[in-house]
Amino acid sequence: MVNSFFVKNNIMIYKDPLLSDIPKLGFTFIDDIVRLVSEKTNIPEEIIKSKERKREVLQPRQICHKLAKTFTNSSLETIGQKVGQKDHATVLNSIKTVNNYLDTEIGFRSLYNSIEMEVRMLALNRTKNYRVCAMCGSSDLVATAYISLETMNVIGTVDYDDIDKIYCRSCKENTVAMTAVDYDYYRSYSEKV
Repeated sequence: MVNSFFVKNNIMIYKDPLLSDIPKLGFTFIDDIVRLVSEKTNIPEEIIKSKERKREVLQPRQICHKLAKTFTNSSLETIGQKVGQKDHATVLNSIKTVNNYLDTEIGFRSLYNSIEMEVRMLALNRTKNYRVCAMCGSSDLVATAYISLETMNVIGTVDYDDIDKIYCRSCKENTVAMTAVDYDYYRSYSEKV
């Protein structure tokens, strides 16, 4: 596929196939979306996730709802519970509202596009070799490496499946590292069972 662009409402939109074909992630990615929206809008995560109904909180929450639906395989009900303790109908309404704002408000469109691009980049990183603890999902992992004292070079490579060589600082255990996508999949599967 060749990179392409098109013009909509006198704005050139560039479509990069590398960034447009990202597989949907699990529900734990919703927290990352909320964190990015919080950073961009200067509204604390706790307030975005609360039931607060002020306009300055409502728009960032609506952006979170739309991005969560776009980038995760989570149901509307799950998205609503994780962001603002809302029901599925509210999330659906949020998505429609964001779409309307994107068509009518240039400032909002600019904010949304910048947040969406950061979420795309984060999602792309999560789908590649991003490793997390198999027990808690934390990315705060330490790998044991062997270094030659004569040459000060690393001997061999890190084996992410070797439980004796990977330590998670969050759960303070030796662990196995797995991709974040696999962790999300197994976590969502175990919650259904």
